[in-house]
Amino acid sequence: MSINRYNFICTELPSFSQLPKGEDFLFSLSISRPEEILAIDLVQLHHIEFYTLANISFSLYFNANFKDWPSDKNQQQQVLDKLIQLFFHPNFEKNLNTPVIFADAEMSASNQVFFNQLNTYCKAQAFEECINLSVCSEKAQLTATSCLKLELNKPAELHLYYLKYIQELYYNNYLCLINTAVQDWPLYLSALSNIETEFQTESPAIFQLILSFMQASKQKNQLNWENKLLQEDLNNQKTYLSIIKSKDESLKILKFYENEYEILPLWYKRLGHVLKVIMGKRSFRSLFDNNVKKYKT
Repeated sequence: MSINRYNFICTELPSFSQLPKGEDFLFSLSISRPEEILAIDLVQLHHIEFYTLANISFSLYFNANFKDWPSDKNQQQQVLDKLIQLFFHPNFEKNLNTPVIFADAEMSASNQVFFNQLNTYCKAQAFEECINLSVCSEKAQLTATSCLKLELNKPAELHLYYLKYIQELYYNNYLCLINTAVQDWPLYLSALSNIETEFQTESPAIFQLILSFMQASKQKNQLNWENKLLQEDLNNQKTYLSIIKSKDESLKILKFYENEYEILPLWYKRLGHVLKVIMGKRSFRSLFDNNVKKYKT
């Protein structure tokens, strides 16, 4: 179990045959313009080869150059529809059924309109909203809804990760790795594993505390999610009961049914069905077969 989740940023969909087998990680497509979202190949994403890589997830990374959110409502709708299709993919990165996307902290604030519209549309599609994590380069910039990035050219530079982040106890979050070639991803994953092993060897007590905290945090989030679902279900039942109780006529019918029919003995009810058959109001066969039409018109 890694103490952070590694997110490899790429500019195009990788060939799934290139992806490391048996590794648990995430890659994100770097997006500069809305048109690039529309250009994502859903057929490739729904290839059976990707479905077999259940431990590998994907997401979107809106880089610092992202711009040109269309003013035309039809174009906006096309982009939002495409995003929702991506979010419903079983391999899209989610946190308790909530899609997770990434946006560079240096992105223009004008793009907030886009993210607001995206959150509104997500709620209309039965998602909570969209978790938008701000990606920054310095730990001092971190907030509750942000994560860190490293711009690398080769796996050997990952010693920066150890010096800048692990020794400063950065854990239970995402680490976005920028400028990494797909063919080098196995090397990066191996180097990251070695770094965490080194940290575990040097500080075993701290490492174990981190893992315990991550497990407790995961359980807490799961319980919060389940509690929210139960609360919504309870509220729905209360609403239903209040509607029923507010209808006088419904109460009268319910009371009549309980007082005039439910209290009758079973033999009396069955005799009534037989009398309906004799009177020609009900078919004889319907007494023995529920699939047959009961009453004659």
